[in-house]
Amino acid sequence: MNKKGTTKLLVSCVVAVIMVAGVLASGCAAPTPTPTPTPTPTPDAPKVGGPVKVGFISDFTGPYAHSWTLMKEPIEAYQYYINEMVGGIQDKDGVLHKLEFIWTDHQMKADRILAAYDDLKSRGALVGYSGSTLGTMVLSERIAQDQFPVQVQGVHEIAVSAPNSAQYLNWPLWIDQYGTLLNWIADDWAAKGKGGNAKVFVIYMDNPAGQQMLADKCTNYANSVGVDIIGSAPVPMAPTGQEETALLTAKKMGAGYIFAAGITEVGSAVNRTATVLDLKKEMTITGVGMSAPEDVARMIGSDADGFVVAHICNLWESNAESMKLNNEASEKLTGKPAAYGLIQATSWDVLSVMVEAIRLTMEEIAYDDLTPQLVNEYGYGRMVDFVSGGLNITDRNQGGQLFSPGKWGNYQCNEANIVKVVNGELKATGAVELIGPTWQKAGNVSGFVPD
Repeated sequence: MNKKGTTKLLVSCVVAVIMVAGVLASGCAAPTPTPTPTPTPTPDAPKVGGPVKVGFISDFTGPYAHSWTLMKEPIEAYQYYINEMVGGIQDKDGVLHKLEFIWTDHQMKADRILAAYDDLKSRGALVGYSGSTLGTMVLSERIAQDQFPVQVQGVHEIAVSAPNSAQYLNWPLWIDQYGTLLNWIADDWAAKGKGGNAKVFVIYMDNPAGQQMLADKCTNYANSVGVDIIGSAPVPMAPTGQEETALLTAKKMGAGYIFAAGITEVGSAVNRTATVLDLKKEMTITGVGMSAPEDVARMIGSDADGFVVAHICNLWESNAESMKLNNEASEKLTGKPAAYGLIQATSWDVLSVMVEAIRLTMEEIAYDDLTPQLVNEYGYGRMVDFVSGGLNITDRNQGGQLFSPGKWGNYQCNEANIVKVVNGELKATGAVELIGPTWQKAGNVSGFVPD
């Protein structure tokens, strides 16, 4: 091969080597890595434990069926609030526990009330809610013996006179509400300048709650403040028309005031009948807390005008935090806001007292060791100035439940307002008019109201 051909071959080989090397270099070079995103840590879901149980000694098919039907709405809204909006009740280990309810139906019969109480205990309820005076009377000794904590709505004085009772009142005893009203009647009569004592005729619900208004201590208290009880007549819890006979008897005896000692249905029937008979021009119809003016106004409209009540809750007319929460929970659960009224407002607030007692206990006691007796000791026994629904402790007009240790559970167990229905259309505000000092001391008929 000549020199020129050799040169060409060498050049070709060099070029080929360079090209192969380039190809190999490009094929072997490491690609630029794509950055891997740092995963965002997912917070651990809260641990959920077993349920916390609250039991109701309730009546859905007996004389209190109407009231318990009204109560069930805010009670279920409160359960939704705790379980869905809050997430549950937290124990000392950070575990959440859902609120579970146990319902009973005692039909206002003593044997069924006892059976309902035993049922709650056997099914693991930590605290109970009793909504009748009969329930208070039937269960008082058992509750004291068992130290099973029960919030009581039916406020017969046996609830506080039983030794070592574990019953916690929702509002003043009926006879002490009555005493507050008798004080107002005496002042109202004196202001009219008619002289002598005011004359009151008592129309009472024919059961232990109504009958206690006829006790000697009530009559003696009335006389001591310048009021004469001139007569009385019983009416059934479910009105049957006997109210007309009672009112006409009162008119004949010259009564200036009627005291309707009963629940909403009794107060409504007496007011409606007095309007039909045109008696409100000559006598004032009065009542106590369970004939709540807003509930009576809702039931009978303008026939409730002029109804004067020793009232133990004005939460419905406030912009209270608990009613805001009640409305929010009710709208999410049912699609409609909460109804306003004594039963609706106090049911929510009483439940928050019960749940707070359980929560306080769970700060100290493991969930598996919880008992009603420990809730009574570590819950109710440690509760100091707890205000339900976030109400301002210094604003007594806000109503609600202020719970502190002692014989009297909250502000509303020794104080009341005197209010009057001023229009038949119930509104969130303006349905009643305060006609006396705000939260005046209840009349100490029972002897249990503290100084």
